[in-house]
Amino acid sequence: MAKATAVFRRLDNVWQSSTISLEIKLDLYTSLIVSTAIYASETWKSTARICQQLDVFRQRNLWKILGITRKDHMTNMEVLSRTGQQRLQDIVAERRLRMAGHIIRMPPGRPANHATSWTPRDSGR
Repeated sequence: MAKATAVFRRLDNVWQSSTISLEIKLDLYTSLIVSTAIYASETWKSTARICQQLDVFRQRNLWKILGITRKDHMTNMEVLSRTGQQRLQDIVAERRLRMAGHIIRMPPGRPANHATSWTPRDSGR
């Protein structure tokens, strides 16, 4: 997410521009920032902390794109519905399920398929 934050900051002039439509800004955000932020997310651990970090990252960016401040008293759900966006943790969950489906359909000899049924040996402890 650090790389995605750096890319987002480099595009500050785009987010603040009044000549670029919200639709174009959101398309740029989705294609550049979101794809960078959740790169290889299929392999991440799924923890509450990671999910919260993803959603905080998303909301902070959308607030900046929309030009919303804390004084505007807009809820996170209002921001998501106004922009037509999903929570990042939901996108990651979809990607993980899609990856699991691919692995399940693999032939039994493939290493990825084998890893799903692997159990570690008892180490004697």
